[in-house]
Amino acid sequence: MITVLYEVLAEQKAVRERSELIEKNTTLLMQTMERLDKKLESLPYEIRTIDLKSIESMVAKNTAEIKKILEEQPRSVTKVRKYLLFPEHQGAVFYDIMMKWIFYIVIASFAYVLLRELVDKLA
Repeated sequence: MITVLYEVLAEQKAVRERSELIEKNTTLLMQTMERLDKKLESLPYEIRTIDLKSIESMVAKNTAEIKKILEEQPRSVTKVRKYLLFPEHQGAVFYDIMMKWIFYIVIASFAYVLLRELVDKLA
């Protein structure tokens, strides 16, 4: 039982020594970081300005050349004739209009038949 206590005390002492070493190392690291931060703050630095005029002139010249090249290229013209029963674009608008007109035609036909039967019965 006593040997177990000695072993626990020895492990506790070893853990304490390791934690002290870790604490010393962290304080040293913090001090060196603070020194480096101070050195970095004291270093002079320059903000360089870039002359963009030359770059802008090169870009403008090259875009003009590209436009010229594109305008000089021959263009192929293909004529396409399409007879569409249903539209390629905006189909929802087309179907909305068509459904309304079909509804109107059905109602008008139904009203015509009813009125014709009414006139035949009255005559």
